[in-house]
Amino acid sequence: MLRLLRRRQGILLAVFGTVLMILMLADQSIYGLMGRLFSGSGTWATIGDRSISSETRAQLARELEVLDRVGWMGIGAGPLGVIEDPAHWLLLTEMARNAGFTTGSLATEMQEAELAQVYTAAGRTPEVDRALSNLFGVIRMFGAMVNSPTLSDRRLIRDASSIFGGADCRLMVLEAQATGDEPSDEAIASHFETYRDVEPSDPEQAFGYRLPDRVAVDWFTLPANVIEDAARASEAMDTIAVLKHWKTNPRGRAFPAYDASIEVPEVVIDDLLAIETDALFDRVDRRLSSTLLEARRDLKTTPEGAFKLPENWSETRPSLSDLAQLVAQEISVDAPEVESAELQAVLDYGDLPGFPITATTPAFGQPKTARDYLTGLRDFELGPLTLPAQSQMHSPVFRDPDGGLVVMLPTQADGKRAAERLEEIGRETVVDDLKRLADYESRVAELEALRSQILADGMLATALALGDELERSRTVRPGDPNLMSMMLQQGNSLPAGFRGATPLPVVGTNDDVLKTIAEVANTLPLDETAFAAVPLADRLVIEAVDTALAIVVAEIQFPTPLDQEVLTRLSNTSSLESTILGENFSADNEALVEAFSFEALSERMNFQRLGLEDSEDALESTDPKSTESSASTTAG
Repeated sequence: MLRLLRRRQGILLAVFGTVLMILMLADQSIYGLMGRLFSGSGTWATIGDRSISSETRAQLARELEVLDRVGWMGIGAGPLGVIEDPAHWLLLTEMARNAGFTTGSLATEMQEAELAQVYTAAGRTPEVDRALSNLFGVIRMFGAMVNSPTLSDRRLIRDASSIFGGADCRLMVLEAQATGDEPSDEAIASHFETYRDVEPSDPEQAFGYRLPDRVAVDWFTLPANVIEDAARASEAMDTIAVLKHWKTNPRGRAFPAYDASIEVPEVVIDDLLAIETDALFDRVDRRLSSTLLEARRDLKTTPEGAFKLPENWSETRPSLSDLAQLVAQEISVDAPEVESAELQAVLDYGDLPGFPITATTPAFGQPKTARDYLTGLRDFELGPLTLPAQSQMHSPVFRDPDGGLVVMLPTQADGKRAAERLEEIGRETVVDDLKRLADYESRVAELEALRSQILADGMLATALALGDELERSRTVRPGDPNLMSMMLQQGNSLPAGFRGATPLPVVGTNDDVLKTIAEVANTLPLDETAFAAVPLADRLVIEAVDTALAIVVAEIQFPTPLDQEVLTRLSNTSSLESTILGENFSADNEALVEAFSFEALSERMNFQRLGLEDSEDALESTDPKSTESSASTTAG
């Protein structure tokens, strides 16, 4: 070894010399960085005069990892969203603990089965228990913020009227039209690119071109009357069999008394025919099922239970035509015709003529419809809802509402995804959307002119001039979408005359529109004489709804507050108070987020971060001198 070192001493000296030179010439921040790398303990931060160790920081980071692992991260933070910074988590848990919200007992927080599931996912360690205890402390703290206030009767009535009060209105909804000039190719491409990955059902967007789950299906249907005719022609329906069925009456039907000297009653024949028809159906079902089972007997499966299909599967599996012929041979009927549908949205199959969308099968443990079957293919990302069914595999035997036999074969499946090409959406769809958008924007730019026109000519004349339909009278009430279900869950009946949010043409139950109408209505007098003196300008509401590309115009004809009986009924339920508190919480959401942000908590609790391991931004913004100081403090 010594001889080796002597032989290599020149190289070693050169290497060490280079390292020393780099350290001497390097920016001082390197020293700070190395100090942090080699210090596994020490002071990470301070809260007031109290030091927080690097070990505590590591513990907090592990708590966040635990909560993320069990899928509970973000629950306790409420409006703050997912907490990723250990420093933020420290301040939240400190605040909850100091306020007495953290009990440390999980038995009072979770059911035994729930706790067992958590332990299975994350392990049973003191660290897991500590993470859960801190989480529930934070949850309880936020819950106290929302639910602890007590509403006076006056405020209860006032806020209830604000949330659920409404008005009788004349309405005019100006929906954007696909008129105007043809957009440029550049505008079409840009618009498509912007919305190609937006869900069409996104309530926050006016456009969405993300493709839904789509499937192409082949199928055949053997009508019920064909099966019945085959049963009627079978030996099971000969005279002797019918007489025996009448005499024995195995199902205890209300048959006339048996008398071999008279003609067999129709009720007896019909009953036996129903039995034999079902028997034929079951026979075909068994034959088809055994054939399909044999075809896939040697197929391997994935850990999730999906079949691994060989490349030549489409040639080796029984064709749907072959299965139709098998059915025909089994019960001596003509083979049913195979029908096909091209790739299209699963939900569109309900409108496809001739497709047995409501046919059912018990093959999946409980009755499933053809709609359930198509939406539950393993090809789609449905998680635990996914059925043991997939494309390129035949369905089990379904039965349509009339008693017919149905077999399907999904030949292609394409799960929901962003549209990749304009052709998948259709150029005309995007062109029409751009034209509607241009028309809407021009209408929005003329809102003041519209208001002036209505004030000068009235709603009816304006509607006629614009070629739009005027709804003469409609009661508009915002309501609350959750109140009914909350009341019903508590065993309360709904008050007479109470309704939820009133849908409007085109825009539906848009909160902004409904609440604006209610807010204006609540400022108006309930005395008819006084109301008659209110000018139109003070009872006219005009709202532009971007997500619907529509302008809503409402002329309030008279306020419709909740009557006293309804208010009394509502005030006797905890649902109403919870709803009002929830409304107030939502209204103050931004302020709450700000109050419990890391910045606000840091200032309020006098938090100072000395170590910067968990803050890349802080590392980038720190000068070499201060970095060295921080590292020295941490190491000390």
